[in-house]
Amino acid sequence: MPSFVKPLARPPGMHAGRDRLGCKDIAGTQPARRASGRRREEHELRHGRLQGALVLVLENEWDVAEETTGILRRAGCRVLGPAPSVASALDLLEGETPDAALLEAGLGAQMYVAVADRLQEDGVPFAFLGGRDHAAPVGYDAHRVLGTPVSAATLRAEVLALLTDPAG
Repeated sequence: MPSFVKPLARPPGMHAGRDRLGCKDIAGTQPARRASGRRREEHELRHGRLQGALVLVLENEWDVAEETTGILRRAGCRVLGPAPSVASALDLLEGETPDAALLEAGLGAQMYVAVADRLQEDGVPFAFLGGRDHAAPVGYDAHRVLGTPVSAATLRAEVLALLTDPAG
């Protein structure tokens, strides 16, 4: 071993070779630490208005719904849904009123308008999720459309904006 490489000491009880699960021991390997700016942002989001906020997610593509709900839950939100259809979203709205909502803009023949109208009646702020080519649906020009896939930071910022400034 070259003289400039210092061997790493193992914590007490750590054995060379393989651990109890049969995983190869890589001495000195530690998870990467987050940058302090990201830690601060996550702290603010977790302890800010996102913590405990109930967000309805209407999305019929399973992978997009899973990613979206995962981001929201990691930010401290409670998720209503995800609802894969307009009918299921309306059923969810019978039981609870969310603080904000994210609706898929490209549902095609499905009449998401019923959900959007219901949210407006209840005073719930919402934005649309859609591909890069989607615009706000006719009659809902005041609502933003987030292109999918959407980054975690953008999604958190949008929900925070909906909660703090529902008028947009």
